[in-house]
Amino acid sequence: MSIIDNIRLTFLYIEFYSMGKTWVYPESYIPYNIFRYIEKGKAEFCIDGEEITVKENQIVYIPQGCRMSCRALSESFEFYSLRFTTSVFYEGEDVLKEYYGIPRIIENENEDYYFKEICKWVKKDCRVKNCFVRGYLDLLIGTLAMLFMIS
Repeated sequence: MSIIDNIRLTFLYIEFYSMGKTWVYPESYIPYNIFRYIEKGKAEFCIDGEEITVKENQIVYIPQGCRMSCRALSESFEFYSLRFTTSVFYEGEDVLKEYYGIPRIIENENEDYYFKEICKWVKKDCRVKNCFVRGYLDLLIGTLAMLFMIS
């Protein structure tokens, strides 16, 4: 059994945000993992000193333990923000990059479906909603990992 067999994902939160061109997210320590699916617009993210420009139809992976700031570069900037933790976390180690091969920026190839499904299920008043939320989170990460499979 390897470390990857012991990694469990815990969903924390998802929200859809719509921001104007003056939006700024000041530099902060990020205590959980984040995926942001950019639905509209363009922004600059600074993650641990690395400046990247993100745009519509991209997924940005922001690892737990990093420092991040953001600012909009377009008239409007819309994105889903999905927060989660992993059961395995080693200080200074990027679990999803190291074990699943997930890069910082991913071009969306219909993975936005999982963001929308998680968002839909979170809002339902249903006894089994958490099963679907966890399932779609696992499917999202599995799908992204398959795109960048490490052998």
